[in-house]
Amino acid sequence: MNKWIAIPIIVVLAVGLIAIGFLYQQETNKLKDAESEIGGLEGNVSTLEAQVSTLEVDLAATEAKVSALEARMSPKLNLPPPLRLMD
Repeated sequence: MNKWIAIPIIVVLAVGLIAIGFLYQQETNKLKDAESEIGGLEGNVSTLEAQVSTLEVDLAATEAKVSALEARMSPKLNLPPPLRLMD
C-alpha cells in the first residue's frame, strides 16, 4: 500500500479513536453522577417510609381519640353513633 494513502487513513482512525475515548469518559462520569444521586434518593425513600409509618401510628391514635370523644358526646347531644368512613 502506498504510504501516502496509509498515513491519512491512520490519522483519521487515530482522531476517531481519541474522540470515542473522550465521549466514553464523559458518559462514564455521567453514569457515576447518576449512581451517586440514586444512592442519595434511596436514603430519602427510607426516611420518608419511616415518617409515613410514624404518621400512620399518629393517625390511628387520633382516630381513637376522636371515637372516644364522639362516644362521650353522643349521649349528651342525642346524636346517632358516628359513621365510620375509613376502615
